[in-house]
Amino acid sequence: SSVISYGGGEALCVIVHDITERRRAAERLQRSLDALLALYEAGQILSSSLQREEIGSRLLEIARRVSSLTAAVIAVPDEEGELRIWRSAGLDGLWPRIRFAPEAAAVRQRALETRKPQAVRLRHPGDADGPYLVGLNLPLLVRDRLIGVLEAWGPETLMERQNEETLISLANQGASALENARLYADLAERENRLQDLIRKLITAQEEERRKVSYEVHDGLAQTAAGAHQLLQAFARRHPPDSEEGRKNLARVVQLVQQTVGEARYVIADLRPTALDDLGLGAAVRLQVEKISNEGSQVDYEETLGDERLPAEVETALFRVTQEALTNVRKHAPSARVRITLRHLNNSVHLRVRDWGPGFNPEKATEGGGPGERLGLSSMRERVALLGGHLEVHSRPGEGTEVVAEIPSVKIDGKGRSDSPRD
Repeated sequence: SSVISYGGGEALCVIVHDITERRRAAERLQRSLDALLALYEAGQILSSSLQREEIGSRLLEIARRVSSLTAAVIAVPDEEGELRIWRSAGLDGLWPRIRFAPEAAAVRQRALETRKPQAVRLRHPGDADGPYLVGLNLPLLVRDRLIGVLEAWGPETLMERQNEETLISLANQGASALENARLYADLAERENRLQDLIRKLITAQEEERRKVSYEVHDGLAQTAAGAHQLLQAFARRHPPDSEEGRKNLARVVQLVQQTVGEARYVIADLRPTALDDLGLGAAVRLQVEKISNEGSQVDYEETLGDERLPAEVETALFRVTQEALTNVRKHAPSARVRITLRHLNNSVHLRVRDWGPGFNPEKATEGGGPGERLGLSSMRERVALLGGHLEVHSRPGEGTEVVAEIPSVKIDGKGRSDSPRD
């Protein structure tokens, strides 16, 4: 302002600039910026979880915050196609008003049918001059498939274009996050079913091995052992008169003795009784004795102690040892072998190292023979089912090392036992 001369006197001159539009533009810009930041934050938050319940709750929380909502609801269609509330926030005292308003139900159904945003304005019954409650129904769509509806309830400002666009963008992000969580849950469920099936197959296989092993032990092995004793007694009491007869009888005794030995080997491979009766350490020692008798030099170190491990842990580690030694027989029958078996910090550690020709594990897994691929994959599967891990280290000319570690206590219920067998 300034003093000027006007009409022979002094006057105060004031210049007023109308900044209302400028302020409004600045406020709109700030709201747009806030909305963009909120959507960015929403994307970060919604993508950080794969749990549907958590995503649903966070979606409602963000929607209420960015648009100053009174209440927010996620409704999902049931088996008959009717919308049912799945998650809600801020409905206390408001739900009867929304639930029994025919306009709200009609708009909800229209959003379900048209798959487009639908709005409704409600007044409290008996208060014709009161403020409106606005409801915005936003379909949650994933590739044109409806997975639910986001209902936003708030003041009339909710109908402003910017608020509506913000909520539509938020609904799109939420739909994608919910669908990802559903797919993840489906995949996890399939994985659990597959693991459960594999576990049952392994259990059935071990039971069948045990059954056949006992049948061979009580049948063929006992019969062969008895025949061997009878033949030896017969040879002593009734020695053949001719040299040829003595040779033939000795040959028969030798064959029967060989049958007894082979029956014992079959029992040891199928399901050694030592594994059930004495435990993992004793069963592995029998495998060590067997491969040592075949010409390999084996060093065996075992520090399991007297306490028995869970049956499934003992079985898995025995099969890993058996598979590793089978590979030694196939590819390095005279190689030096070292086996260590330790129980440390609630985990059992197995290490089988041989100084044979070695191989390329990647080629054996991806492009090797069927038996090699099956052997490596079956070992890993057995160990993984018990929450452990298995590694195979090898290079051509440098031998092979199989390392397995399995927890000996239950952590998450996926096949592990709380403590040693009952």
